Amino acid sequence: MIRSYLAFKCGEISFRIVCTVQGKSIRATAIYLVALIIFLMASFPASAQQKPPQQAPAAQAEIASAMVPVNALFAAIASRDTSGISEHIQDGATMTITRSGEQTSRRITFQQWATQISGATDEYEEIMPDLLVRIDGNIAMVWGFYTFTRNGALSHCGVNHIGLLKENGVWKISNLAFSVRTEQCEVQS
Repeated sequence: MIRSYLAFKCGEISFRIVCTVQGKSIRATAIYLVALIIFLMASFPASAQQKPPQQAPAAQAEIASAMVPVNALFAAIASRDTSGISEHIQDGATMTITRSGEQTSRRITFQQWATQISGATDEYEEIMPDLLVRIDGNIAMVWGFYTFTRNGALSHCGVNHIGLLKENGVWKISNLAFSVRTEQCEVQS
């Protein structure tokens, strides 16, 4: 009986092969192992072994710059004054609202939203306690859980997904999609 051991590494994966052959020569065993190695290496192409390039972390100044229109949106909600928000919104930008338990979503323009919010008499506040900002060149995304209060009482919560585009060096909101629910609204950490 001939027992051969072979250990090798292919990218991030390590192999250890134990081959036991009865009645065969060491040469036959070696040929068998070489063929097996070639087969295994062909099964793991070089592209699968390489990790994709990581997105470079955005500088704090760029994140702060991308948050300017988002903060302006929250300020407009709180003040119910939408007159200054248009400079932070891309022409044709929309909001998509999906409500818990409903099978369809509703899409409105920011102009329609501005009309609704500016005529309100209630006090509103929207907070995103733990948001994620991702930036790649001239596109950015702000994503996170939010709570929305009306006259100091919790109205609803959900997740905001805010898409931004940089135009002429200025970040603008290009779209906003958000979910609305009234359950599981405690601030998540």
